[in-house]
Amino acid sequence: MKILNFTAVEILPALLSKAKLQTIRPAWGGDINKGKPEYYKEPRFKVADKVRIVWNQRSKYDWFCKGCGKGFAIGKLLIISLDRHYYNHARINPKQCFKGRKGYFSKYLGNAEITEVFKIEISKSITDYEDGDVYERFYLKPITDNPRDMDKKINIGQFWEDILAKLDGFSSAKQMFAYFDKKYDLSQPKAFWVYRFKLT
Repeated sequence: MKILNFTAVEILPALLSKAKLQTIRPAWGGDINKGKPEYYKEPRFKVADKVRIVWNQRSKYDWFCKGCGKGFAIGKLLIISLDRHYYNHARINPKQCFKGRKGYFSKYLGNAEITEVFKIEISKSITDYEDGDVYERFYLKPITDNPRDMDKKINIGQFWEDILAKLDGFSSAKQMFAYFDKKYDLSQPKAFWVYRFKLT
């Protein structure tokens, strides 16, 4: 079974509440800035693929804080971030950990089935005004040979960016664009695969 891995704290609440029903991943690889030529990536998942949902797959930890997503080791003294505060936990017992706080969760979050796969492009433009203000505007468009079919998939309309963002676990399109711009630099248009899934 293929792994669908997540590490972005921004989407963690939606992931844990099972409100996150899609993920957006780069449709390219490489990094020109690091001397690695960019290349096109075929979609990693196909419709009907079964996937296992995992939080921070490469982490050595199996338990994570619901508040900040950081891992902790059972039975060891450590300091972790919880609600932007720090607490010492000695000899942690997972059944009592963070009692009265946000709690903990296992890195294995269940299984899902891919229901839709399509491609989008996200870009940004920057306008400098004479008074010194800088205005950023983000653009999101489907990449498809059949626009009518895409209308059904992503509900193109006045608020479709917010709908897409919320399905992905972000609170708004603004938060989603800020996340992707920081991670991928959208000053040049970037293509992404969108994978929608249902929990099984």
